[in-house]
Order: sequence, then C-alpha cells, then structure tokens
Amino acid sequence: MVEEASRGMGLPAEQRGFLNYWFRHPWEYVLPLYPGIVLAAAVTGVKLRELMFFNLPYALAVAATGYAFGLRGAFFEGGPVAPAAGRQSGGNAFMGFLSFLPIFSVLAMVIVFGIELHWAILSALAGLLVFYLYPPSGIWRVIKYSLAPDILLLIAGVMVFKQFLAGSGAVAGLGRFFTGEGISLTALLCAVPFTAGLLTGNTMAFVGATFPLVISLPGVGPHDVSFAFACGFLGVLMSPVHVCLILSRQYFKADLWGMYRKMLPAALAIFAVAAAEYLIFHV
Repeated sequence: MVEEASRGMGLPAEQRGFLNYWFRHPWEYVLPLYPGIVLAAAVTGVKLRELMFFNLPYALAVAATGYAFGLRGAFFEGGPVAPAAGRQSGGNAFMGFLSFLPIFSVLAMVIVFGIELHWAILSALAGLLVFYLYPPSGIWRVIKYSLAPDILLLIAGVMVFKQFLAGSGAVAGLGRFFTGEGISLTALLCAVPFTAGLLTGNTMAFVGATFPLVISLPGVGPHDVSFAFACGFLGVLMSPVHVCLILSRQYFKADLWGMYRKMLPAALAIFAVAAAEYLIFHV
C-alpha cells in the first residue's frame, strides 16, 4: 500500500520504509484490539479505559512525528506527487470511513460508555457477522482463528509468571531493593520497560517481563503505568529485532541507519510528550 501510494513522489527508500514502519504503530498505544495494552491493564489492575486515556497523547505523537519526519518532504519540499495520490472519490472515501466503524464502535463502547472490552468486541463482531451474513461454517472459522493457541499460551504464561513472582515475594523484594538503593521511581519506570522492549522488540514480552515489577514499586498510579508503557513501547519501536522494522527495511531495500535517522528524533519527540504528561501528573 505504501509503495503504491508513494509511487511517483520521488521519496527515497529510507523515507518510504520509515513511513511504512512508523504508521503501523500509533494504534498500539490505545487500541484494545492489540493485546499489549490489554495485558498491561490486566497485570497492573489499572482500568483499561483509564490506561487508554493516558496513552492517547502518545498515539497522537506517533502520528504527528510520522507526518513531520516522513511526509513533510513529500508535500513541502518540492517532491512531485503522483496524480492519483491522496485522492479518492466521494463514494470510495465514504466506504473507507465505513470500514473503520467497527474499530470506532469498540473504542466508543470502552472509553465513552465504560463497557467491558470483551462485551464491546463481541458486540462489534456479532454486528459484522450479521451484516455480512456469515454462514455457521464461516462463524466457526472466525472462532478458530481468534483463539490462536500461541497467544492464549503467552497470556496464560505471563499471568502465571506474575503470580509466581508475587507469591515468592520476589517482586516486593525487588521494589524494596531499588528504593533502598536510592534509585528514583522515574528512572525505573523509564529504563526497565525501555530496555526490555529494546531487547525483545515485542510489546507482550516487555509488559509480561517488567510490569509485575512496575506495580510493586511504592506510589505507582495509573499515570505511572502509562509512562512505563510509553517508554517500553518506544523500546519496541527502536529495537533492531522488531519484525516490522526488519521487513520494512528489506521490502524497500532501505539503509537501516537511514531509517534510524528519522526514527531517533521521532522517538525523542514522543518521549518528550510522555515525560511532559508524567511531570504534569506529578506536580
């Protein structure tokens, strides 16, 4: 899609790779269809809608930095735009909007009306099945596809890991150790999830590995969990083992450092937004 949309715009491979990579990820901060934020809420006990609310500025920052560092040259520095780029007929635009209604409906049910996520998703799914007149065999295929064994096993493993840590007293002991050593809460909330995200390149991995520790730290509230999630996911975005980054670079035959030259200032801008929000709630 990015290749077709940018055809004729004169964008270098690194810029196209950055666009493809960066705009894949704004939603992961807030959209409960991604398992990372759901798992973070479950592990920490923070209400999902509350975590989504605190994370919303980060998602907007990802979109804004993607535009600033990826699209600005195409529109304001003389880059030629393909005749069909950015244009849709009214009918196509309306159908495109309709295709997002299931996602918007889930967000509205969770954030605005406070409906539990599982009921919101089931309601949207039921509406889609009725709208598209799925036969029983099609419904069964949807159920089998949704209940992916690897995802279910990963979630179960994270929750069991959390209980083992809590039951053994290791998490509480680590929290006391860090505070006893004089390490600030802010440094821990930033460095530990970021490092785990950078090493794994996976949202579920950094949440499962570090959030049991995060909630053991004294004085941690929902805004602290949100800041930790922001830092951890920044680590995921900057990770050289992130599959999306590897595939984007390979597909566009881009230079990896050339992509990082756009990713680094964009990531710093997102961190500035996260730090500003964190400071506001601590003033």
